[in-house]
Amino acid sequence: PGADRGRFVTMESMKLDSLAWIDAIVACWFAYLGASIGSFSNVVASRWPRGESVVHPGSRCPWCFTPIRWYDNVPIVGWLILRGRCRACHWPIPFRYVLVEILFALVFVILYLVDIRYAHPSKPFEFLIEGRWSLLVPFVRDALLISSLLIIALMRVDQLRVPVGFLVCVATMLWGLSISDFLNQPEMRLAERIMS
Repeated sequence: PGADRGRFVTMESMKLDSLAWIDAIVACWFAYLGASIGSFSNVVASRWPRGESVVHPGSRCPWCFTPIRWYDNVPIVGWLILRGRCRACHWPIPFRYVLVEILFALVFVILYLVDIRYAHPSKPFEFLIEGRWSLLVPFVRDALLISSLLIIALMRVDQLRVPVGFLVCVATMLWGLSISDFLNQPEMRLAERIMS
């Protein structure tokens, strides 16, 4: 009888196992999203203050200006596969790029846990299952704020002037997300909304 106990799986343990797998997959997705935003943030921080386009031309080696192929441009993984060197000239690609991608990945996972996963413990994946996308507004707002501050820090590390257009763009988006978050909380009293 004691040996048979380990063979039986309860519905509760199956639910917890499924929830853990879903939680891990969603956290990995947010980490990849963060690493991708971090990769783009490197581009924004280096090009925007110089008046260059952040869209065209695509990513390129900082030394020989050879375009980076799409499969070499996968955040974190591409840098590791190439061992931190350009495929064309073999010159070292600064560690800062992958460090920023890792930092953004960690920030996005932490924000996912704080703003989504543990903010709604009874229904952690309601935004996925029921399409309640308004639950993502605090995450998007906080991700935009922290990403913007990190981009500004990168610009200042490079001793570049932070463009006013960048600040206006970020302030406008944060204002819009804050208003959206304010309006999407009907269960709160007016005084609580104003205080939040």
